[in-house]
Amino acid sequence: MECLARVGDHFEIFYVERGRRQAATAVFHDEEEACAAYYALLLRNVTARTHCLGLFADPADADRLCAALAERGLPFTRDRIPWNGPASPRFRVFVLGMDVLVGRTLAAALPGHRD
Repeated sequence: MECLARVGDHFEIFYVERGRRQAATAVFHDEEEACAAYYALLLRNVTARTHCLGLFADPADADRLCAALAERGLPFTRDRIPWNGPASPRFRVFVLGMDVLVGRTLAAALPGHRD
């Protein structure tokens, strides 16, 4: 995850992974310039704006949610991740930004959905 922080008399953009801060990727002496650079970084990073609507063991359940989203013209992404090893995958469905509000309603209406 990218972060922005004041460090002494300047601002740094840096990456934190597993709780460990990495070296600064950018340094600014002007707060407005630092904020603008950080905002531009967030806009380029799609994962910073995505919301997971579902994690499914059965790919057919993910298919149903994707179909409901597509019917309403909501863009989504889907992936497959290992779960307790590669023999037991899970299927995730994500939407962008405010689409999560409509997406949650659609997901809740599907058979077998759990909060």
